[in-house]
Amino acid sequence: ADNAGGKSINTMEVIGAALITIGIVSFQLVQLQKQANDAHNGEKEVKGDSPYGLALLGFSLFMDGLMAACQSVLKQKDTTNKITVTTNTISAYCRAPT
Repeated sequence: ADNAGGKSINTMEVIGAALITIGIVSFQLVQLQKQANDAHNGEKEVKGDSPYGLALLGFSLFMDGLMAACQSVLKQKDTTNKITVTTNTISAYCRAPT
């Protein structure tokens, strides 16, 4: 498939990203289940990952991939200096006291 920048996205890259995301979330779910079983067996309860945290992790990974795609499109349209100045201006505006 072609994105807005015209660069072809390799199917193996998409599969790889999906497998990494599934692997991380699965590992976290297994750890959550293990901690729940340990708590039921009378062992000291350890606070673990919550489904909310796992959802945030998945969202973060998704947004990371989306950001990479957006950056490649921006780099084709604007110069690096213009992108840097725009980013710094927005950051300064967001950090300014209200």
